[in-house]
Amino acid sequence: MLDQNRCLAPLIAAVALLASSPSVAATGKLSDCIQTPNPPTCIVDHVIKNGDQEPDDVLTAVVTTGSVELVIPNSAILADGARSKVRGSSRFLEAMGVNLPPDQSEVSLQSAQDDLLVAAIALAAAAQNVDDPFADPTVKHLMSVAKSDAAIAQMTAMIWYEIPLANDPWSSDATIRPRGMNKVWDAIIASPPSDVHILIELGNDAWWSGFQEKAEALLNMAKSRPISNADDKAGLASKFARLLAEPDVAESLLESGGDKANSYDIDGIRLEIAAARLARASDQRSIDLISSSLKRATKSSSIYVNEQFLDALKKANALPALKSVGDAFVAEARVQDDPEERGNWFGLASGAYRRAGATLEAVTAAREGLESVPAAVLRRNGTRNGTPTPREAAVNANGFGTNPVRALYLAGEREEAVNSVI
Repeated sequence: MLDQNRCLAPLIAAVALLASSPSVAATGKLSDCIQTPNPPTCIVDHVIKNGDQEPDDVLTAVVTTGSVELVIPNSAILADGARSKVRGSSRFLEAMGVNLPPDQSEVSLQSAQDDLLVAAIALAAAAQNVDDPFADPTVKHLMSVAKSDAAIAQMTAMIWYEIPLANDPWSSDATIRPRGMNKVWDAIIASPPSDVHILIELGNDAWWSGFQEKAEALLNMAKSRPISNADDKAGLASKFARLLAEPDVAESLLESGGDKANSYDIDGIRLEIAAARLARASDQRSIDLISSSLKRATKSSSIYVNEQFLDALKKANALPALKSVGDAFVAEARVQDDPEERGNWFGLASGAYRRAGATLEAVTAAREGLESVPAAVLRRNGTRNGTPTPREAAVNANGFGTNPVRALYLAGEREEAVNSVI
């Protein structure tokens, strides 16, 4: 299946680019691509030559189809595409009101010389095709032009991380973890960046790209360096707690100045450290910290409740704490006027009870929350025409407002849960 996915992913990437360029499809010339040795690359080449594509779409198509031969002829638009991707990520966060300090990996991509960036794009494309992308003739040529700068491999990793494959329904290990990226990560570890902030970000990218062993090596390398910036210490502490489950290292980073960071939620990192401790053994101080934080969340909004902390209490067998949290969530649900918030709190309460082994309370909380689902879901439907069925309304709402249904299903009353939205 993995080999099939490796063959299928480039074709789907090419078709995705084609779908946004109907004028090319209308020419009928693409039928010739079927007879070529590499149909996906042929399709992408036709679309690029049509000239109506956004640079970041071209970059995604060239890299995911492994079309190394298209890199040099289209170097300018591909370089623009790489810079556009990182700008788009920053603008999306800014539009949501999230103001973060400058991301050094994004800065390095945006300010990179074209020869470095084009070599990185070629290396990224070659990584989709072969186990050793550095041996590709085009990559060799472009790396020679760029004087084999160590930053090329680092940029390649950043480019693959920026390509939004992980959330695509057709993605697989072959697309999220291109076959040649092991060699790229090895090159980064052999010649790491001097900037500790970039090193930390690369460790994060490696983890979420499916290369956990490489991430651990990079993050440990960052830990061994002198770190003067409080934000860097806090960010690294979070990763040691949340990703590597090393609470002592994380706590040491906070105590040595990371707790002075301005760009991180230090209380949130302390919760991550507590969860990491409970993953190893029961610890009453960590249980108390997490349960009190979950109860305080009732003073704000249900969206601030992270269920991973309920899971942490369960791992520690902290059943009384879970039951107490469930009681607090039910109390909050009953005073809510907003139907979606009311349902969310009942759903969360049911989840807490379920993790505590209190099945009756879990089912009861979920059932009480069901009363809020119709109003919450219909409100999410807005001014749609007609009167949708409960199931249509739930689909239209993208699942928002249906937490009690999911909670009832997980509590064991599956038939009742399914029937409630039919």
